[in-house]
Amino acid sequence: VATGECKDGYTGNVCANCEDGWSHSSAYDCSKCPPTALNALRLGFILLFAFGLLLFMIRSTLQGSRRQKAMTSVYLKIF
Repeated sequence: VATGECKDGYTGNVCANCEDGWSHSSAYDCSKCPPTALNALRLGFILLFAFGLLLFMIRSTLQGSRRQKAMTSVYLKIF
C-alpha cells in the first residue's frame, strides 16, 4: 500500500470507512459482504426456526390448558 492510499475495502480520509460491498466486522476490520443468496438462506433458516419455536410454544400452552378448565387465560397468553 502506497502512502496516501487505503488498503482494499477501506475508504475515507483516514481509511476508517468501508467501501461499498464491504462491512465492518466485530474487530472494526472491513471484510467483503457475503453473497446475497447466502444472506437470504441464513434469514430463511432464522425465520423457519422462529416460526417452529412459536408453534411449539402455542402447542405446549394449549396442551397444558387441557389439564385446566380456564381456556380464556390460555388465549390471552397467546395473543
